[in-house]
Amino acid sequence: MMLSIPERESWFAKPTLWGIVMLFVALLTLSLWQIKGLASSPVDANIPLVQVTLGDVASQAAAYGRLIPRVSSSLVAKVEGNISQLHAYPGTEVEPGQAILSLVNPQLQREFQIAQLEWQIEQANYQSETLNQQRRVTELANEIAIAKSEITFADKEISTLTVLHKQQLIGDLEFLRANTRVEQLYLKLELLNASADSIHLGLAAERGVLDAKLKAAKLRLALIESDMIELTVLTNSSGIIGELGDNIEVGQVIRKGDLIAKLTDPDTLYARLNILAMDASDIAIGMLVKVELKGQFYMADIIRIHPAIEDNQITVEAQFHDDLPSLAKANQSVSASVIRQHKEHVLRLTPPIYFDPKQSQQIFYVKQGADFVATEVTVGLVNRDVVEVISGLREGDWVAAQLPFEQ
Repeated sequence: MMLSIPERESWFAKPTLWGIVMLFVALLTLSLWQIKGLASSPVDANIPLVQVTLGDVASQAAAYGRLIPRVSSSLVAKVEGNISQLHAYPGTEVEPGQAILSLVNPQLQREFQIAQLEWQIEQANYQSETLNQQRRVTELANEIAIAKSEITFADKEISTLTVLHKQQLIGDLEFLRANTRVEQLYLKLELLNASADSIHLGLAAERGVLDAKLKAAKLRLALIESDMIELTVLTNSSGIIGELGDNIEVGQVIRKGDLIAKLTDPDTLYARLNILAMDASDIAIGMLVKVELKGQFYMADIIRIHPAIEDNQITVEAQFHDDLPSLAKANQSVSASVIRQHKEHVLRLTPPIYFDPKQSQQIFYVKQGADFVATEVTVGLVNRDVVEVISGLREGDWVAAQLPFEQ
């Protein structure tokens, strides 16, 4: 009996094992296809694109704030009255001495008329008293002149009588009377001179009183006249009326010291801006600021950084390079961008939706033929409009603005 050796069965012949191998190949193929799909995908005509170009890129920090005048003044009422007319309104550009409003005050008008009358009375009194003083001085001068004349005559007479007395032509009694009369005349002249000195002193004092009364009347008239002038409120400098005080309208009562208007000098406007503290770590004095005002941009420099942080913000002050247009007003709200860094003539593109500003290296999807190719890109400066490309892209490349496939 012959022994037969059974044939060894090939593993290809086993259907179960063959099925496992086929499944493994299918899974491997599917995995490779998926991996390739991550690197490239067919171009969808509906996917928006952004192009890599050459240009400027600036790292900016957003800011907002107001225009503040460095020079401003307040117009206050110097007298009381009722507003009879408004001559200017907020936003009006004014020159020095321009009328803002007019007041009426009947009581002040009456006081002015009384002061005018008192001034006229004091002038008349001054003139009258001055004439009286001149008359008294003249009378005294005449008396002194007469006394001097009498003394001259008496001296001549006593000289004659002295000769006659020596010749014993007149008696001792008569000669004594003549000498006594001469002495009396000299005493009278002395008294008149003393009286003249006293009268001059008295007249000087009286003139001082008259001058004081006249000056007081004149000063009172001038003060009331000044108040009358203040019934028309005038600007004290050029500028723009920023705002009027409370209840500034025709018919309202204005008290002395009430605020009428605030006047600002538009040439001294600067921007006071607030920046989030997390964006302000590298903010420095001298940095350029681009301020938006009514759709136009004006350049300024940071001249001051406030040291305190309030509400998670810091405050900076920026001085404009050029004069602002007339549309710029005090306390006007503005938005701005602080340019922290600036590069010229570098590769840049508008950041895609999937761009992460916190990562310096990330994947962009670049259009190559019919596919989007996942490309690692190194980025630099970033702002809300453009991002700098350091490596990974070339000028003219087109990049998907949104993910070209569903994640």
